[in-house]
Amino acid sequence: GAAAAPKKTVKSSDPSSATSTSGFDGLPREDISSKITPNLLKNLGSPDWK
Repeated sequence: GAAAAPKKTVKSSDPSSATSTSGFDGLPREDISSKITPNLLKNLGSPDWK
């Protein structure tokens, strides 16, 4: 009934559950945590890195 509607709405709009499968634009997201290396972070901080 009415009690189920708010709970359903909160669950579907929960950012943590939405981003676990796809981004806000609907595109699939890849886990890049294994690709984030200290060298990559150093390059991101470099002004001449393209």
